[in-house]
Amino acid sequence: MANAPRSPRANEAKPSYMRSLADSIRTADGLIDALGLPERLREPARAAEKLFPVFAPRSFLARMRPGDEHDPLLRQVLPLGGEGAPPPPAPCRACCTSIAAGRC
Repeated sequence: MANAPRSPRANEAKPSYMRSLADSIRTADGLIDALGLPERLREPARAAEKLFPVFAPRSFLARMRPGDEHDPLLRQVLPLGGEGAPPPPAPCRACCTSIAAGRC
């Protein structure tokens, strides 16, 4: 019985937030398709989603501007490639002190 198929009504019994989470978009391709974003974003987003999985509830998606790759809400959930880049090197403490004193 534990592996018995669930009835279609089983989802109706869940609270709304659980239904929302279950219906979320979980791939970069899904986001690109749902928002009509440019195709050139597809490959960088696919590569970056290996490091940062996509998760966007449809209620959150509804607040985004379709076709706008610069939408600030979209940038929170769609990895676009920069996520895998190494951070810039931090300056050494001695150099920072010298720069602040005008000696570097």
